[in-house]
Amino acid sequence: MYSNTGGHGETGDDIMHDRPELQEQTGAAGGDIGDGRPNAQGQAGEPGIDTDYGQPGQGEQPGRSDEQSQSGQNSSDEQSSQHGQLGSDEQSQSGQSGSGGQSQSGQSGQPGVDGQSSGSGSDEQSSGPGSGERNTPQDTGEPPGEPGSDGQPSQWEPDYPGYHVTVNGSSSGDGSIERPWDLATGLSNDLIKPGDIVYIHAGTYKGAFNSQLYGAQNAPIHVRPWHNDAVIIDGGGYMVSNSATPGVLVFGGRYTWISGITITNSATNHYTDYANDKSYDGVHFIGPGNKLINCIIYGNSGNGIGFWNPAVNAEVSGCIIYHNGVIGPNRGHGHGLYVQQGTGGTKTIRSNIIFNSFGKGIQVYGTGVEIHNTIIEDNIFYDAALAAGALEQSVYIGGILRANNHIVRNNVFYASPGRSGTHASAKFGDTYGNTPPQSNGEAVFSGNYCVDSFLHITRRWERVTARDNTYIAKSGAERIVVGYDVFDYVAARDYDRNTYHRGMLGENSASGFALFPLSAVQAEPWLQELSSVYNDELPAQNALFVKPAGVGADAGRWHVAVFNWAGSRSVSVSIPGLATGAGYAVFYASGLQSGPIAHGRYNGSSITIPLSPAPTDIPRGMGTHASRFTGTLPEFGAFLVTGG
Repeated sequence: MYSNTGGHGETGDDIMHDRPELQEQTGAAGGDIGDGRPNAQGQAGEPGIDTDYGQPGQGEQPGRSDEQSQSGQNSSDEQSSQHGQLGSDEQSQSGQSGSGGQSQSGQSGQPGVDGQSSGSGSDEQSSGPGSGERNTPQDTGEPPGEPGSDGQPSQWEPDYPGYHVTVNGSSSGDGSIERPWDLATGLSNDLIKPGDIVYIHAGTYKGAFNSQLYGAQNAPIHVRPWHNDAVIIDGGGYMVSNSATPGVLVFGGRYTWISGITITNSATNHYTDYANDKSYDGVHFIGPGNKLINCIIYGNSGNGIGFWNPAVNAEVSGCIIYHNGVIGPNRGHGHGLYVQQGTGGTKTIRSNIIFNSFGKGIQVYGTGVEIHNTIIEDNIFYDAALAAGALEQSVYIGGILRANNHIVRNNVFYASPGRSGTHASAKFGDTYGNTPPQSNGEAVFSGNYCVDSFLHITRRWERVTARDNTYIAKSGAERIVVGYDVFDYVAARDYDRNTYHRGMLGENSASGFALFPLSAVQAEPWLQELSSVYNDELPAQNALFVKPAGVGADAGRWHVAVFNWAGSRSVSVSIPGLATGAGYAVFYASGLQSGPIAHGRYNGSSITIPLSPAPTDIPRGMGTHASRFTGTLPEFGAFLVTGG
């Protein structure tokens, strides 16, 4: 859990918040999925059509009407990519002025094709991790790793044979390295049994694909790049003509783990696709027991991931999800993840970086189905719906029917200053619970670090727990850090041990909107926060968060968040689990297309991440709206560190 140590604005060394114990947490609560092969990893899915407005659940029809109850709030989101592999055609421009910032990450990959970046106002060919030309990174005097690895030597050798897929493979092959399959065959073949591995070799695989592989709970099937190759699935122009496909990758079957793949749609035009009715999810996730691990999902015209009700006890972890969705006539459409989960099973969303969507970061919502049992933990969220022009909620939980048993813990939330919109880190409640005796069940918001992002509790809940959080009103003392529609709508409240830096509490009751100073939290017994800490000043020490993004064969990636309260030009960050002497590379999450910003060999103690402005990727087709993407450095930075 996030420690509040150093949260009172004292001076001194940077405060590190790392969760190395998460390296052992790979299963979803409510039915963890065992992996009989600790050195194997997940598998990739295929393209399809998806809209940000909902996947049919039980008794639910797809369509935009299911979002009309959300107070007119945006519902699109863009995705990001991880493994350093990017799809195609993104532009990048330089970030804010100030002192620079760098990031660290797990294992390196390579950006996709046709990416563009402009570090000084001019367009250039971009190159993410492992792809040719790149920006000049901070050089530590050590090589970044073995050739072509961008800081990560090939750390893993297969301990038994697997099946092979190549760009030029064939359905008539036998899956051997000499006679490989094409991707469609490798993702749906009766020869592939529980415990097998499917290796996808380097290249861009054009089209929409359907993964229908059937593993077992203790022997999942693993689909992963061969020797950390850069593997891109690109819906391309195919997605425009095939309206029967719900996503670039349909991730069906069961107990299949897909990892290390970039999923994008180079035909997306985020500004015109809404009018042309072209909304396709990156991943249409429907397979129970499946896992999507360490993938980059960006530049799709629908949701980054449609994580639908059939995918019980499934997980999305270690992914970078950004620039997904489209601009509609009144708001953005397309979330980072659109989630539905019924009463049976659990969905886990862990250790991802989710930012710059056209809608919300994560929307857990339904019209014809109740929504239950989600765990959203150890993620880094920032600037949801920035692409559409007004910030939205990073996490939105609530619907037309009852919501229950939702946990949002140990996440990092940031909202860039000077942006319009809700700025909410999380909102609990939508329509259900507006009229008694309706009441939602239980929700937990704990251990989160929220900067200019507030917790909004609306409608009736039986119980809400909000403990051990840090709320910081960076943009001004009058900013709301916790808001309620009506305080007494929550029957059982457990709010305490929170740390506040400036800000106000807000209540929008029937008698009108009211603001309460933070001193009231402790002074008023009805607020119950007798052990919380209140500060009139912003923190003075930098806050650093290191979140491992993989386990077993998927290890070697870390997500890092830096809050630069001290105005530093760089920070030193310890990377748990990275061996002394191992090569590493650091990527700025907002500018993955531009390649690493630092690389070297780990000295066993720390790496240095620069915090100066860096090139920022821009979604396709944004035109004059490209100016929205100014980056977050030097005040805040999210980074991918790869190494091994």
